[in-house]
Amino acid sequence: MKFAFVNIITEHVVSQFNFINRISDYLEIELLNKDYGKDLEVAIFGIGCSGPLSEAWRNIETGTVSQMKYTKSKKKLELTVSLSYNEVKSASNDELIDIVKRGVLKSYNKVNSLNIKDFDIDAFYRDLEILLSDREWLNYTEKYKKPPFIFKPEQQREEIPEERKMNPDDFWDLIQESSAESQGNVKNQVDILISRLCTKSKEDIIGFELTLRDLIKRSYDYNVMGLLKVIDGNITDDALLYFRCRLILCGKELFYVVLRNPNALARTLDNDSQAELLLSVADHAFINKFGENTDKELPRDIANEYIDYNADNYPMMGIPWQEKEFTKRYATLLKLYR
Repeated sequence: MKFAFVNIITEHVVSQFNFINRISDYLEIELLNKDYGKDLEVAIFGIGCSGPLSEAWRNIETGTVSQMKYTKSKKKLELTVSLSYNEVKSASNDELIDIVKRGVLKSYNKVNSLNIKDFDIDAFYRDLEILLSDREWLNYTEKYKKPPFIFKPEQQREEIPEERKMNPDDFWDLIQESSAESQGNVKNQVDILISRLCTKSKEDIIGFELTLRDLIKRSYDYNVMGLLKVIDGNITDDALLYFRCRLILCGKELFYVVLRNPNALARTLDNDSQAELLLSVADHAFINKFGENTDKELPRDIANEYIDYNADNYPMMGIPWQEKEFTKRYATLLKLYR
């Protein structure tokens, strides 16, 4: 069986993230050739942990399964298991192994509820428990070190067919309506988007995800990075991705003003960390409409074939700036935020 861990962890816990990568590599290598029945050939566990600024994650318990899907035609199980930030933030390596172990094993009942016919779930979780109880693997650094993953270059990816995207006007109408109804509350806006989107067709939900990714790629821009620097000071890859989501949630007009010239902004813009929830809107809408155990591919699976926003393996757009010219280039913007 092919087993993979995907770490969904923000910069707030970066040192723990690096060690959890080691745990991931160890489990993937040990479980690679295991056989647990013909109805499960691929298992992908997302390990999620976000920092204290994300309200959606702040009080989450270790072992909470936030997303789960079994695709029968592909014999593939995908789920995201959350870890408590309060537990992870100061944990030692030994403690991290125990936290991951507890979180993964608590997902048993959720996976069991899928009733995957020919899958020895007890043997699978027994092996996970044995592997995560062992510490001997820590002595074999080279054996459990995977080669770095190389993302597929953007130029080798296909362009998103225009007919598969949601019409830009329809996309921005959804954003505008949800923004007005939520009165600026980002979490409420995301919930409204999900509820509106799950009433639409499968093609529309997938189209929303494809248009969203196109805009995320388009906003990988020096002007957007400049605005974020003015607001937050420090810039990380995750912060820049989530900030682009925030710009999209603010609507079409503000989005394109920032791309053209942030100095033209008429008001200050907050950087709400919950904007990252926009990235899972289409998947949540899809699951609400078709159920967790649908055999259909999730929007993100389809969209990843075209644009992988986690890789940022496409060039930054716009005109580059240097630190020495920053205050001159964004002088009006800096005055707005004083």
